[in-house]
Amino acid sequence: MMERFVEINRLGECLAWRRQRGATLFEMLLMAPLVFCLVYLALDLGGVLWVTISMQSALQAAADYAAVQPAKTAVRAPALLAAVRNHAPSVYDRGNPHYTITLNGIAHNYSDTKAYRPEMFGKPGDQVELELDVSWPLLTPIVRPFFADGLYRFSVFTHWRNP
Repeated sequence: MMERFVEINRLGECLAWRRQRGATLFEMLLMAPLVFCLVYLALDLGGVLWVTISMQSALQAAADYAAVQPAKTAVRAPALLAAVRNHAPSVYDRGNPHYTITLNGIAHNYSDTKAYRPEMFGKPGDQVELELDVSWPLLTPIVRPFFADGLYRFSVFTHWRNP
């Protein structure tokens, strides 16, 4: 059976330990960039999921409001848009949303707030589909190159029948 020989100096210290001094620092220098990249990737992808869920929840809140609010009122359209904005304010302001509202199968695009009209959500009995296109800026330069212009673009959708 072979025995392993360990060099020991006069004071009884193992000399093999001295040869490995600094190895931990070297290993950390090799692994730290990889760990940081993975952490930032997880944060960015987690943010993308949070944004998508927040905007879907905001549209659902607007649809819940629209399902009980009479379609004839003049304040209905601003109130529905305010419901989306108030439900996810930080996402709404950074996401630069564009609305597509489909009334009885005919689509209308609203990319500018000046184009909003009181009748944009239809009359009583109309079938309304609300789609929100959002462009979310990604945070990390690691993930950005995989998306056009460094933006995560997605759409959320909801629908209801006017009371």
